[in-house]
Amino acid sequence: MQLFDHSLVAVTYPSASSAAVLVGICSDFGLCCTLSSSPQVLLYAQLRGNNQGVIKITTGGMNRSAAAAPISIDRETRLSALLNGNNQTGMLVLHKAMSMAVEKAKSAGFGIVGTNHTSTSTGALGYYAEQVAKRGMIGIVFA
Repeated sequence: MQLFDHSLVAVTYPSASSAAVLVGICSDFGLCCTLSSSPQVLLYAQLRGNNQGVIKITTGGMNRSAAAAPISIDRETRLSALLNGNNQTGMLVLHKAMSMAVEKAKSAGFGIVGTNHTSTSTGALGYYAEQVAKRGMIGIVFA
């Protein structure tokens, strides 16, 4: 039994206007861009020549699974949590994991959040580490 698909121990994103254009493109392709950070993750990767960028829109790398259900917390302690992505897109799940890890670190000095059962890639992992660093913390993200 595999416990973790991705883990986060808790990036610079382009201008808001670029993100707004990308949200429009996502909508045109019928993709779920309800998470405001998804366009920033894609643009972060694209501006670095990473294959986790805008290309994901046209290649089906962001398609929402028909089996997607709300993200749930399988286990949680003061310092840690395990999120069940329930077939949601990886970017959505990892964004929630990053936010939870940061909040745990703020309150307890350390936070670690693992994820599993995502339907797509999480995108450029460096984005999430950079977002943690912007909050004055050390972030380690791995898949």
